[in-house]
Amino acid sequence: MSDIVRIYDENKVKQNGAYNRDNIPKNYYYFSVNVWIVFGKEKIMIQKRSENKKFYGNKYECVAGGVVGDETIIEACIRETKEETNLNIGSKDLIFINEFLDKKHNYFMHTFVACLNETYINKIKINNDEVSEYKIVNFDEIIEKMNLNLFADSFNLRFPLYLKKFKKIINTM
Repeated sequence: MSDIVRIYDENKVKQNGAYNRDNIPKNYYYFSVNVWIVFGKEKIMIQKRSENKKFYGNKYECVAGGVVGDETIIEACIRETKEETNLNIGSKDLIFINEFLDKKHNYFMHTFVACLNETYINKIKINNDEVSEYKIVNFDEIIEKMNLNLFADSFNLRFPLYLKKFKKIINTM
């Protein structure tokens, strides 16, 4: 899918036109998504981005991508999850966690958790253009990898902001 995105001002007012997400005008932002895939308590999927990715190659992240064209945030979550992991999720699988304005990277990041049955683990098939590997980890392993600078820096900014809410959702599964 094309990287053409709609742009918004700091107050999330949609602007006219569409831009390649690499050429967003200064002081404008696009919508982006993160989807944390969880298989029961503390079985969290992380992915290492392909070394060929323009940003954060060989760094860990969760499912992530831009909201392109006229798709909704939820449609982007579903598309990106399918594109990167081959998993079919629906809107009912998604729990909203947080929205974060990242001025450095020019996007509003919308973060969700997808709570899936463990049988989904056997259905994962990564797209090597997007992801070089995946791991099923717990929170301690995420923090360990963060301390070793193995995650994308944008992840390091966001994760502490929603960790408590994320843990609460997982612990109620």
